[in-house]
Amino acid sequence: MSSHQVKVLEQCQISPPLDSVPTTSLPFTFFDVPWMFCCPIQRIFLYQVPFSAAQFTDQVLPRLKKSLSLALQRFFPFCGNLVCPPQPSEPHILYNDGDSVQFLAAQSNGAFSDFLSDGLRDSKEIQTLVPPTPPTRILDDTLVELTPLLAVQVTLFPNSGLCIGIKYRHTVADGMSSIHFVKTWASIFQANCDMSCVCISLPVIDKGVIKDPEGSKDAMLGFWRAWGSPTWKEDAAALMEDNVRATFTLSRYEIERMKKWVSAKCDNGPLHLSSFVVTTAFIWVCLIKSLDVSHSRLDHGPLHTLLSQQASN
Repeated sequence: MSSHQVKVLEQCQISPPLDSVPTTSLPFTFFDVPWMFCCPIQRIFLYQVPFSAAQFTDQVLPRLKKSLSLALQRFFPFCGNLVCPPQPSEPHILYNDGDSVQFLAAQSNGAFSDFLSDGLRDSKEIQTLVPPTPPTRILDDTLVELTPLLAVQVTLFPNSGLCIGIKYRHTVADGMSSIHFVKTWASIFQANCDMSCVCISLPVIDKGVIKDPEGSKDAMLGFWRAWGSPTWKEDAAALMEDNVRATFTLSRYEIERMKKWVSAKCDNGPLHLSSFVVTTAFIWVCLIKSLDVSHSRLDHGPLHTLLSQQASN
């Protein structure tokens, strides 16, 4: 991949429309606590659109910011903070009216086609398309830690494409929720910010629907506290030295072959195997085989694999 540089055009904060969302505190469930140990999740979305630099600045960028504000009205927890008070108080998510997310607009001089290819890509090159990790603040009087939950970067490749990069904490959203957020933002943008034309479902914010009769959350909080109440603060950029990424495409035919192979090895009768299960298992087997078990690299940061499941209906 050819080297490319990214120039920051604008940096600001985007919040939901003023007075549109009340102050809200969201408690953790037992699903949320384990992700306190997880580094921020990063995603990039690539769009082949021939926007010129002038068109992007004058027309596209203002609309992106306005539609993002309206999307955040629905997904307001993204604007809040992960609140970690001293023990014995519990961590939670807090949104106050006026809270916002970090927004970065940038322009790249690189070739957009390089990022669309399936070949090996320098991880540091991809890292330039996601925003930096917003810092954690500590309130001096109470020692409460406040960690922002989302940052957004929009990078223009003039006359060829647009990249939207997001970085978020897994404690505020899982993979499906983050995709739901991006689709909502895209729908509002496409509707020219006319909310009456947006036909996408609302997110479910109420954590009370998740029951915990066995007290699993308390047990997980105990484990978290026993480890000194850590939250992952290291930026992923520090883990990208000498790493590359590639996209591997599995066809429907290949996925079906794996299902049949696993079923043939199973002695316990019929086995339901989803495409996700066999694909994930295949990835882990390949990763394990690729590791040099005699090298300390086993203890280093996460391995990143981009997988595209290409299966026709």
